[in-house]
Amino acid sequence: MFIYYYKTTTYQAMNSPSYMKEATRNGQKAFDYFKEHKNVNIACICCKQIYKIDNKCDIFCVPFEGTIQCNECYMDKSIPIVDGSVLFGKSDEEINDQLSIWYEEMMSLNKCYIE
Repeated sequence: MFIYYYKTTTYQAMNSPSYMKEATRNGQKAFDYFKEHKNVNIACICCKQIYKIDNKCDIFCVPFEGTIQCNECYMDKSIPIVDGSVLFGKSDEEINDQLSIWYEEMMSLNKCYIE
């Protein structure tokens, strides 16, 4: 049983989730966009919500990593909707659909650890 668990977690670590590039080390992108536009929209995979940030001090980042944290759930699965993002230029409905896909992916990866 232990060996199976080890192989499963090792396999998952090698195959990072599709949202990982969008959701990590993204703080500077958010700050740069905020500096130019005076606001930034941030989508949270865990909450499946879009939050408009109007105050620079409301952009929370994980210390020493530069990854945005959600202001509501405090998870580090938030994506700034800025130039170059997969979510940029999409409608709210399209963004919510993509967040649902990423949420299901995130939960399926965590299933191994919960069981």
